[in-house]
Amino acid sequence: MKQISDRFSVVMVIYVLLVSCSSSEAPNCSDNSVKKLVIEIIEGKIRDYMVMLPGAVALKDLRDKIGKNSNEIDAALMLGLQGRLTYNTLNELQRKYKDEGIKNILESVDKQIADAGITLSGIRTNERNNEIRKCKCSADLVSAETSGSVDYTAQYTEDGKIYVEVSGL
Repeated sequence: MKQISDRFSVVMVIYVLLVSCSSSEAPNCSDNSVKKLVIEIIEGKIRDYMVMLPGAVALKDLRDKIGKNSNEIDAALMLGLQGRLTYNTLNELQRKYKDEGIKNILESVDKQIADAGITLSGIRTNERNNEIRKCKCSADLVSAETSGSVDYTAQYTEDGKIYVEVSGL
């Protein structure tokens, strides 16, 4: 029985060493989790861009419809005028006021994003630093509408999660 217990202990030590060593390096630029986060960030930026103008118009209509001044709607309108209205801000207001105009805009944007089929190809590792567990990457951004390039970094956080930053959009 002691022999089985000793073997189990050795196996567990090797397993722990393998698991701890595997996350001590930088993530790979082509890891599925990294690519998924890059695409989510890109889609979020595109959503924000797509809702700016129609969202501001819908907010003005909503303010006129409810017939009273709302600091919340006025603040969102100001963001729209400044080019800083986001998809999430519009989504929160739609949930609160149940406005059909805003709902239609959000649904249209979501459909266009889904139909675009955004993917990454030609993924390249530009730099890798295992000491800080970070890699710098480039990729070709491909969709049904257009293509271009994107740069991003991926890094493991202290708690083992992946942190991604995207630039070059």
